[in-house]
Amino acid sequence: MKTLLFTCIFILGTFLGYAQCTPDPSRISPGNYTSAGEGLMNDAEINKPYTETITFIPQVTYDTFGFPIVVDSIMINQVKSLPTGLSFQTKKLMVKRGEKTCIQISGTPTAASEVGTIDIILDLTYYANGGNSIKHPKTLKLELVKEKAVSVPKLKDPAITVKIFPNPVTSRAKFQITNPTQDNVSLNVYDLFGKKVYENKNIELDHVNSFAFDGTDYSRGIYIYQLTNGTEKTIGHILIEGP
Repeated sequence: MKTLLFTCIFILGTFLGYAQCTPDPSRISPGNYTSAGEGLMNDAEINKPYTETITFIPQVTYDTFGFPIVVDSIMINQVKSLPTGLSFQTKKLMVKRGEKTCIQISGTPTAASEVGTIDIILDLTYYANGGNSIKHPKTLKLELVKEKAVSVPKLKDPAITVKIFPNPVTSRAKFQITNPTQDNVSLNVYDLFGKKVYENKNIELDHVNSFAFDGTDYSRGIYIYQLTNGTEKTIGHILIEGP
């Protein structure tokens, strides 16, 4: 069950979309903040999923020709210079004086030619009480790094293996199983919260060592399967897309 839980956590973090961002409640002074600090963003890596939340607290005045102008509101027009593969969403496009908001940067950078230090620009328009406006961009530093080589130890092939086709599943799928023992094979399927949604303690295989799985009664999403012959087991995921 511990292995299953770790698998669920990994797949959940890899496949699920992000939720709406929340400003950092500990930040109270004007500025652009992330967990890396003010005006900084955590490093992004080529071909690795990336998410960063920027807490934006606008200043209450800005200077024009040496005169302080009281800010009424600020428009977040866009975020410029994002690496290829990253995009942004903001909790609020228009921020009133004294408010805070957040901007979420998310995606997977893919262009190795862009590796290096990048100035991410918040394209902002400040509006004064009298209706006058001025462009007042803010900059954050992002370091885009090369994809890191990962050394993966060679693991022993599992004694029991399975091929699922099709996967993603629209309605029904075939599980083709290789079981080197003569023991019964059982199948459990769990949702990403660890709830068991399917159980078959004695799978009957056809002449090509496969059996049919009916996915029509399941909601669209990712599910974890666990196959075992009593001594060995294998764990993987099924993506159900619905009919």
